[in-house]
Amino acid sequence: MLTVSQFNEWLDICEKQPIVYSQALSKEQKTILQIESDIFLTCLKNIVAQDLKTPEKEISELRLRTLLRQRALILQMHSNDYTHHPHHPVNRLYLQIAQALAKPEEAVCTVLMPYIESLCRESYSLKAETEEDNGLFYPEHYLVRDKNLIPVAEIYEQALLNPSYLFDDSFSYHLNDHDRKNLKLIAGEMSHDYLLALHEEHVLRQQNNLGHHLQILADALYDASVEAKGTEEDAHEDIAKAVQVFYEFWRRLPSNEEIYQFTIPEWGRKNVTLNDYLLALFVRYLDADLLSDEERQRFTDISIFPCAYQLSNALNEFLRRYPQLYRISSNVIDPNRISNYQELSELKVKALEALNYRGQLATTTPTSSDFFRFILDTEELSFAERIHFISQLINNENDLWHFLLSVNDKKQQKLPQIIDYEELVKKVLYALAPKLTVIKYQTVEKVIAQLSPENQMVLIELMPDYWLSVAHENSPKLKKINESFKSPAREQYILTVTKDAAARTLLSTDIPTYYSILKSCPEVLTTYLQLIRQKFPDDVDLIIKQLTTDVPSLHMLLRDWRMELYQWHREREERSMEVRGLPPLGLFGNNVRFLPSISKVNIKPILSQIETWLKDQTLSKEEVIDFFEKQTFVDNSVTLSKWIRFTVLAQLTPEKKLLEELQANFYELERPSPLSYFSDQSPYAKKMERLNEIRKNLFHPMLNTDTSLSLQQLKDYLYQQAGEERNDLQKRYRSGESSFLRALDSAMQIVQRYMDKQHPSLTQLMKQHAYPGLDSGSNFSLRF
Repeated sequence: MLTVSQFNEWLDICEKQPIVYSQALSKEQKTILQIESDIFLTCLKNIVAQDLKTPEKEISELRLRTLLRQRALILQMHSNDYTHHPHHPVNRLYLQIAQALAKPEEAVCTVLMPYIESLCRESYSLKAETEEDNGLFYPEHYLVRDKNLIPVAEIYEQALLNPSYLFDDSFSYHLNDHDRKNLKLIAGEMSHDYLLALHEEHVLRQQNNLGHHLQILADALYDASVEAKGTEEDAHEDIAKAVQVFYEFWRRLPSNEEIYQFTIPEWGRKNVTLNDYLLALFVRYLDADLLSDEERQRFTDISIFPCAYQLSNALNEFLRRYPQLYRISSNVIDPNRISNYQELSELKVKALEALNYRGQLATTTPTSSDFFRFILDTEELSFAERIHFISQLINNENDLWHFLLSVNDKKQQKLPQIIDYEELVKKVLYALAPKLTVIKYQTVEKVIAQLSPENQMVLIELMPDYWLSVAHENSPKLKKINESFKSPAREQYILTVTKDAAARTLLSTDIPTYYSILKSCPEVLTTYLQLIRQKFPDDVDLIIKQLTTDVPSLHMLLRDWRMELYQWHREREERSMEVRGLPPLGLFGNNVRFLPSISKVNIKPILSQIETWLKDQTLSKEEVIDFFEKQTFVDNSVTLSKWIRFTVLAQLTPEKKLLEELQANFYELERPSPLSYFSDQSPYAKKMERLNEIRKNLFHPMLNTDTSLSLQQLKDYLYQQAGEERNDLQKRYRSGESSFLRALDSAMQIVQRYMDKQHPSLTQLMKQHAYPGLDSGSNFSLRF
């Protein structure tokens, strides 16, 4: 058990100790490791925070074990791993907690790192083999590989006796190159020097020396033994081959009296030498002629039983006890390369001592994404703490994307939510505001796609200057980004980009620059041109020039102009009616009505723009037909009606003088002060008379309330000239929509006539093609 008071003592010690990181780590790596420590220290504090007033209360073991498991999985094999940074204050604190929680039969290492299953060799008891007599586990004596502990101190000891334990993959520890690299680096200079000396000894033993050949012979004897599942039938033949190969080396050795002095008295035969054990094999498996009478007699005297397994163990014991066997060679060996056993022993002692005080072993560092899922899952962090740590962990586009991906994965799991994920993302974005504008984005659309529409709008708000800069660098990217937004964020994005572009368009000569930047995204371009028209109402030559090949944008402007003309005319009609309804002395009357506000639309540049387009346009008939097709895929004629009305209105341009006079007279009727107006209405009355005359002459066909131009009459005339176009379109529409087709024919012919630069007035058209008995009840009439 662990009480609050005991934990607070350990926590106090932990917070007073400095964290020393390896110099091999970069600043960014150290930062993320520090954030990791802060996260898991905060979690511990939160677990005991509610019980601070009851110091003897036992802390929840379940919550502590859950936290231990989560942290171990995140740190596994990284630079802050318990075995990679054993003296890290937070690691020491977690080790103390694990030792306090471990049950009597439970290994501390499995509480600290629950994924650990065994040592990297055969093991009988993980607890007994990893803990000292005092029951403590020392992470500094170990490394981790997958689910196994590598006993570093033990391997250092065994490698002194036989370096093959360290450098031969087939030996019991099954070490790989990565393991050996870490064993060399783990304790700094001391482990480095020791491993280099051991490797030199290993290489020496692999050369043409007695020790190497004895090891091969010992292995062959073991493989042929019953213990290695050898069979009696094969054993004799296999051993004979191995003995013959060894004897070929043995007889080439120079005379060496030292060989005859090696004994293993602990085995109960004080006077039996290495040479005697070899004679037991030579006599049995070699030709008798190869041995002298003296050697055969010696074999008879010592009477060694030729058991393959026992002889294998005996030879291995000689190799363990006498490393100099590896320095006895059939060739002359450079004395400078002969390792000294005493020197190796001293290096081993220093390396083992250095293990106890080793620093951090710099390997890999966790990425920000390793922590996001933990922060989203854990119940040990407050909402504000989550925001704080997540915003610290996000430093680039990939971090932000992984965070959003983790959030969406959690939402798709449809498990009970610990927190409001959408609110968390929103708060994180605001916390990241200073970083968002400096992050380098390669594929910002993948970040956008992970956000909800609401949080997409937050992102747009926090990066107002970024979106247009993307178009500057890569214009086609503008369309990709626009498509990645969902409504209503897309509308906000378009508005943000276009307002920025319009604000940066300081002169009309800047229009071509921003047109080329924004043209890859029609939605953005359309809104930009609308803003530009408002900013430069009298300077549209460059706009028209840019749009000569941009059919959709051109028609967008025409639609806007048509609507403004319509608004202009409607407001003036309302004003005329208002003026006519005023009483003679209305200033003090009960029925005084003030004139309505006049729209600030200036129709002069609009008329000029329409006239310019009609003269300079270069659209082909096919382009116009294609445009109308795209605009009229509807089930009724409402959309098309608007276009017919616009094209008829465009015919007013030949009556330019009347329009100019209409404009001048109208703007002289702008609302005067009430006193001056009601004191003398005669000037305004005269103006209104002339205004009505112009209106009758100009708009008579459309303003006549008694008769109207029959759609049937107009379409019948135009239908005769649109046979081919109509027949082509007939195939694309249902037969039941014939009236819609006839209306479409009419619109195409009117526009085509203007494209051919034939501009008859509407009055002339009516006079030439009038029919008796106009149908005033037509469901569509050409009037406002």
